[in-house]
Amino acid sequence: MSKISDAVIAGFKAARTLNSSAITYTRPSTAQSVSLSALLGETLHQIEREGEVIDEIKSRDFLVLSSELKLGGSEVTPERFDTITEGSKTFSVLAVDNEPHFRYTESNRSVIRIHTKET
Repeated sequence: MSKISDAVIAGFKAARTLNSSAITYTRPSTAQSVSLSALLGETLHQIEREGEVIDEIKSRDFLVLSSELKLGGSEVTPERFDTITEGSKTFSVLAVDNEPHFRYTESNRSVIRIHTKET
């Protein structure tokens, strides 16, 4: 791992100790799940048609360490329609319009920002 990755991971873990949420990440197609600690966020998505903003939608985002998102012992990336349960609420991994449903937060791909919608 690079020094930059190490610094990103250390900073993420420090932030997570101050303000995190316990979640369960589930892949319904395989019935596999993993319990994680995530930072919470949101993203404002703008849907444009013919150069005009026609709608703005907020997604609930969950930020997790890539190395901790493992199903069946293997590191995975989020798939559409996977679910995240936080307390009594369930969220579906979804994208708005043609946007991606997850993003890495930096070039070393240490942290994943997963976009969701409450179901």
